[in-house]
Parts: sequence; structure tokens; C-alpha cells
Amino acid sequence: MFSRIARTYDLLNRVLSFGQDQYWRKYAIGKLSIASPGEVIDLCGGTGDMTFQLLKQRPEDQATLTDFALPMLSIARKRMESNGSCAEVACADALQLPFLSERFDAAMCAFGIRNWRDVEVGLKEVHRLLKHEGEFVILEFLRSGNRKVEALKKLYLRNILPWMGFLASGNYRAYRYLVDSMEQFYSDEEFQAIIERNGFSISHKKRFFLGVCWCYVLKKTGERMG
Repeated sequence: MFSRIARTYDLLNRVLSFGQDQYWRKYAIGKLSIASPGEVIDLCGGTGDMTFQLLKQRPEDQATLTDFALPMLSIARKRMESNGSCAEVACADALQLPFLSERFDAAMCAFGIRNWRDVEVGLKEVHRLLKHEGEFVILEFLRSGNRKVEALKKLYLRNILPWMGFLASGNYRAYRYLVDSMEQFYSDEEFQAIIERNGFSISHKKRFFLGVCWCYVLKKTGERMG
């Protein structure tokens, strides 16, 4: 599914977020407090937006871009060739990554965690990859807990977003999946509880867009509780 929408993925991210997605990425990476140069892995990195923003703000960092959809990574490689960016690229599942434990100073994942088949397994894998007190920067769509906001969001998600996605990409099913994944994912409180029982503390949290999008900065603090 992600491979089929790779060609129009970036354009639709801009349109469907009303141009806010790039600002969210810039903000999130600006919250990294690790020393530079650091080694940073981008999980579910797609066509590379987070990686490119990282290298723009922190050009001395060493970036590793991962995703399980080859067409997405092919577009990322072409973008690197055109803008002179340099990052290691790996086609890999975020829940079982081919890297040594405690290799990375930081990890980041933009709008990918709700696609993991098991969030706790994914957090365990990130915990394994990070050095002691390493950071994990997350952007994700969560349920806000506000009834009025959720009603407005539901109106947009169910009646507008899938058809906009279909008109641009020709794939209604992919954007219907996006709607379902957003509506079925955790609330802020639920997500925070999962984070804290998997060996992370929350050092920063901010909501955008009336609580539709959230930025979390996590710090690896110790062993998982279970």
C-alpha cells in the first residue's frame, strides 16, 4: 500500500496537513539535545523528510534512514542525489532492525508508530538501539480527548481526506486506512502510559493542530518493566 502511493506521498502530506507537516518536523528535530555530531536513525522514514530536516538543522550528524517500502526509499535516494545530502539507507522493519544494540544517540519517527503491528515491540527495539540516555523524537496523530475537536476531526477524516487522497493518488483504500489508523490509535494518556512502562521518560511534549498532532521527546532511562 505504501509503495503504491510513494509517488504522491510528499505532495499529499503537505496538502492534507494544510502545509503544517514541515513545521512539525522542524520543531521536533529542534528539540534534540544530544551533542553534535551524533548518530541518528530515522524509523519509517519514507521519502526522507525527517532525515533531510535533521541534516539541514544538524549537518554534522550521521543519519540512517530506514523504511520497509522500497519505492519510498528510491525516492529518498533521488532526493539525496539532487540536494547533496548523505545518509545511510536501509530497507528494514522498524520492529526488527539490523543494527547493533546501543549504536545510536537518537532515533526519530514521524507518523509511523501507529502503523506498527505492536507498539510495545517497537519501543523495545528502539530501546535496544539507543545508547544510555539516548533520545527518541516522535511525531504522531493521537486522539485528543476533546469531544468537539474529535467531532471536527471525524468530519474531516471520514468525508474529505480519503477523497482528496484518491484524487491525487488514485488509491482510496490507502487513505481510508490512514483515517482508520488515526481513529483507532491511542489517546495522549494511553500513549504516555505505554511509553513509561517501556524504559523511557518524557522530557518534552507538545500538541499541534488542536491536539490532532503531538510531538514527544523521550529519553532512555533504564530497563523495560515487562
